[in-house]
Amino acid sequence: MSPARVAALFTSLDTDKNSRVTLDEFLVAMPTIPPKERKCANLRRLFRSLDTNKDGVLSVDELSHVMASAEVPLSREETMQLIAQVDQDGDNQLNYEEFLELMESSSRR
Repeated sequence: MSPARVAALFTSLDTDKNSRVTLDEFLVAMPTIPPKERKCANLRRLFRSLDTNKDGVLSVDELSHVMASAEVPLSREETMQLIAQVDQDGDNQLNYEEFLELMESSSRR
């Protein structure tokens, strides 16, 4: 979302005009947020939670940990192969765009 769109969204959510969006204000507005934007926000939040060292990418170790906690343990080699499927810049890590591509490709299966 552009900064102008974020500002407009914030203003529309802040119904009591106190420069804060409370949980109640947010929950009232949720049905008006288009499903695609809600999905994008949820995926961004998921990516950030998986990026445990907060460096903006998911490493082999971070992805291995996620898979193991989802009861889909993968070897280091299998995790690297999973990353390689969408790793456009060849750094053996997943940036957010590559993560989205991986999520999209896994949902098609």
